[in-house]
Amino acid sequence: MHILTITNLFPNTYDKRNGVFLYRQLRGLQKEGAKIEVWLALPLCPWPLYLFKKWREWGPATRPLELPGCEVKIVRYLRLPGAWFNRWSGLFLYMSCKRSLATRAKEFDRLYGYDIFPSGDAAVRLGRLFNLTTVCSAIGVDLMQTSERNERMRLHASWILRTADGVITCGRALADAVDRYAHRESLNVYGVVDLQRFRPLSDRKSVREELHLPMHSPIGVFSGYLQTRKGVYELLLALENLVKKRRDFLLIFCGEGPERSELEKRVKEKNLERNVLFSGFIPPENMANWYQAADLFVLPSHVEGMPNALMEAMACGLPAVASAVGGIPDAVGKSSGVLLIPPQAPEALSSAMEKLLSEPDYRQQMARQARTVAERDFGLQRNSVRIMEYFSQTPAETNTPVDKVASVPRR
Repeated sequence: MHILTITNLFPNTYDKRNGVFLYRQLRGLQKEGAKIEVWLALPLCPWPLYLFKKWREWGPATRPLELPGCEVKIVRYLRLPGAWFNRWSGLFLYMSCKRSLATRAKEFDRLYGYDIFPSGDAAVRLGRLFNLTTVCSAIGVDLMQTSERNERMRLHASWILRTADGVITCGRALADAVDRYAHRESLNVYGVVDLQRFRPLSDRKSVREELHLPMHSPIGVFSGYLQTRKGVYELLLALENLVKKRRDFLLIFCGEGPERSELEKRVKEKNLERNVLFSGFIPPENMANWYQAADLFVLPSHVEGMPNALMEAMACGLPAVASAVGGIPDAVGKSSGVLLIPPQAPEALSSAMEKLLSEPDYRQQMARQARTVAERDFGLQRNSVRIMEYFSQTPAETNTPVDKVASVPRR
């Protein structure tokens, strides 16, 4: 089976962790016999806009990483600033892909739109035009945030999900959202984690030595893009309260992002330099060491699907504190190794972290539970087989003419 994936999320020279979960998913499908090609959607960004920090990630210097197993092509499309344009971004991406696909459509067996806006939107339009079976993947922000901006966006998301031949979700909350929008079932797959690479280690000392981390201090790890919706500012507030009791506690921010400079500024203002380490970008294949060196993982996001970082940490047997948002509560269940807290609640976050640090037996129990859940639900091989079967079984249905694609009812 030859699968063409259209996405705006893929590891690139600007953000090497961007879409790493998709790359792992595609590699898993490849191991199950699929041939993979990726079209990476990047907005057109003329000079001098890409000289400014806000648009730098879309400049000509941004290129997809050369990773084994995936042929990647850049597709530039018109994407104007502002949330209003989300309604039309998929249409312009469709127009940018249309000519290239016209001469190659017969090469592909499936179209895969990863993320509803703009990739899934463009994929279903192309699928209707070229009579290609199309599967879309909802990842979290697309349905929990972007689609909820206004009634027009809700109607358009509904059309995309109803028009696709299949839909994949990463969590019960997203599956419920698909049902609410389109009255249809979806394939719910939490993740594709390499359980051999991400595994518990009995000897934490050697890993800490390798990473030059303190031997005896309690350590917490955050892994993700440093942006507001990841809860990074709530995490700093929680840390400020926590260190009143745990003066030797070290919090490590693994990752880069637009909020890093502001976070560093606030760390200095609060005299937390000895309690915070900014590791910068960590190659995905090296993240296991950072989880294995820590005592707990923390992810206080405002919105999520089912975050790859949380699944990786659980696979490493690392007890976690995470916001009860998106697909997280359903994925981790009860007694799973994760303490769930409300989003944007720094006091609850601080209390949960203190509980894990103050009760070592409870922490060890959670560590075992976390690994058990990861083995059951997050394994690469198991979920790659499920996704591949879904692609194989999803039938090509009667297609809607492309000139009706944008005919979303007005209200």
